[in-house]
Amino acid sequence: MTLAYSPTYMAPRNEAGYYQPDELVDSNHKTASDSGTSLSDETVQTVDSSVTSNSVEKMEVHNHEEDNMTQYLNDSSTIRDYSIDSVYSRTLPALSTTVISAPALYVESMPGKKIRDKAALAINIWLQVNEEDLLQIRHIISLLHNASLILDDVEDGSTSRRGRPSTHLVFGIPQAINSAGYQINKAIMEVLKLGSSECLEIFSEEMDKLYIGQGHDLFWTFNTKLPTTEEYISMVDYKTGALFNMLVRLMAAKTQTTPPITPDLNHLIILLGRYFQIRDDYMNLTSGEYTDQKGFCDDLDEGKFSLALIHALENTTEKENSILRHILAQRHIANGMSLSQKHLVLDILKAAGSLDYTVTALRKIGQEIDFEVDSIEEVTGIQNKPLRTLLGMLKV
Repeated sequence: MTLAYSPTYMAPRNEAGYYQPDELVDSNHKTASDSGTSLSDETVQTVDSSVTSNSVEKMEVHNHEEDNMTQYLNDSSTIRDYSIDSVYSRTLPALSTTVISAPALYVESMPGKKIRDKAALAINIWLQVNEEDLLQIRHIISLLHNASLILDDVEDGSTSRRGRPSTHLVFGIPQAINSAGYQINKAIMEVLKLGSSECLEIFSEEMDKLYIGQGHDLFWTFNTKLPTTEEYISMVDYKTGALFNMLVRLMAAKTQTTPPITPDLNHLIILLGRYFQIRDDYMNLTSGEYTDQKGFCDDLDEGKFSLALIHALENTTEKENSILRHILAQRHIANGMSLSQKHLVLDILKAAGSLDYTVTALRKIGQEIDFEVDSIEEVTGIQNKPLRTLLGMLKV
């Protein structure tokens, strides 16, 4: 049989579905006759028989492979051996907390005076909380304090904290905020370990006050709205006083005095919170140590209303009042003050007697604190030298 070349030629298939031998042409579509040879009928039959036999064998192998695959897919134990499937079905190890804790550990490593921690040890002379509970309470306050430092720097746009870059400038704002939230949640878990519904209620109440106080502070700054002195002190009672109040209230809830009667520390703690915040604002404007740690008059960059600035805006001349307000407006636009602007603000504060006024206010609060300590010592019959030492460290 001789095959003629045709570009549209389709060779017939046999019963097994394979092309007949007349399909066998080279890559150039040349037939056997093109190469000078021809296939006899006997040769064609032999080749056809061979192809049919091979096709049957291939079908048997194919069917056998399909049976094996069906059996494999139906075998659930075999599927579990696949690593990609085992990830979805088995219990996985817990994620490390290293990443989320890193920003908080960074801020905790910064040098600080640890005023609240020292206050806890001093006040425990009166409240006599057992060592385990006291350690737990101190840890709670530390977690919250570190979280508040991270969030304060983000919200205030601070670039440095205690001589180092602010946490969000090292780890980024998203990680910093997430880490702060994690610390707050850890603090809640630590409160639960105290095993008292009263402690959980105390935590909730004081955290509520802290957020409210911070909200007012941020509102005044963002809107360049001057608060009154009374509004400022109320904000301090909420924002700064909250952690002091939480500390003492948690300690009072876990006191082991016999009988369990604790001295009234409420007014003392309020005064301590006010003294601490007003002093911190004053030192930010005047202290070389604060300049080294946070930069020169960092609070002016942030647009915070300190007691000194409020006093100046309420008591300076109309001309200087106008200058102060315009500088504050420019700070809001530029998101900071230049060195010359800061020096001008300080000159106006000094001329208005606002820095001296702040020192006088601190000394008055300090005298009231001393009076409260005297009264509590008289009621309890216990002298508190550690607290007096701490107060001496904070005097201006």
